[in-house]
Amino acid sequence: MPLLSRNAEGDWSEARRVLSEGPVAAACSGFHHAEYAHASGYCTFNGLMVTALVLCAEGRVRRVAILDFDQHYGDGTDEIEKMADCDLLLYQAGRLAHPDAPSDA
Repeated sequence: MPLLSRNAEGDWSEARRVLSEGPVAAACSGFHHAEYAHASGYCTFNGLMVTALVLCAEGRVRRVAILDFDQHYGDGTDEIEKMADCDLLLYQAGRLAHPDAPSDA
């Protein structure tokens, strides 16, 4: 499986290139607080979600899974996920609760 390790600017162009080889994984750091319209929580740009939205809009992918292993809730990723026009699975495995995190109750 190809592994992307690019910055936010190169994510979607690199993803387009390697998609022909099969599934793609992107080892990214941070950025999960940046929302669609503005930066938040020290995160300026949510490149992983922009890449997912671009690839979905172009019809290059039908399903995207994002595994977020940060220690807390990625509110920006959660907000942008609602805009996806494809099957997008967001799994947030952080161990610390965030006051704005959706409740499991």
